[in-house]
Amino acid sequence: MGYVSAEWMEEMDKRDHRAAQEFMKIPKEEREKMEPMEILRFLRPYYEAGVDEPISPKNVKKKILPRYFRDVLMGIKTFELRKDDDDIQPGDILELLEWKNEAYTGRNIRCAVTYVLRDCPEYGLMNGYCIIGIKTIGEAVITDNYTEYHNDIIA
Repeated sequence: MGYVSAEWMEEMDKRDHRAAQEFMKIPKEEREKMEPMEILRFLRPYYEAGVDEPISPKNVKKKILPRYFRDVLMGIKTFELRKDDDDIQPGDILELLEWKNEAYTGRNIRCAVTYVLRDCPEYGLMNGYCIIGIKTIGEAVITDNYTEYHNDIIA
């Protein structure tokens, strides 16, 4: 574990304060109805960028094999072990595209990223990989001509 400087703690206090101020601008009735993931998506940008510069969550698309897709769909699998090449962060959206026999099947599911674990080789997580905590959003989608469309946009 690394050393936490006083400067770092001060910066995080500023971000906490700014995030709380912005959150309190939302009418109380709306705040009380917000799901935990909505609150996380709202607050995340204040920790990613400068105190006054929130950024938008990313949409990241990844292939997934049918057996894992099924487990995510059923809510059994709530994480992904992936190469850490997209700088994915809590609050981002991970779209999992079912991949079978070198083609997309047309099924996909959107997931909110709830947690990202990286840089833990002492616990067996290899450098360059991360474990992404996920929570499904809505239902799985089946789209016609999905294979041709996604083969063009995803390498």
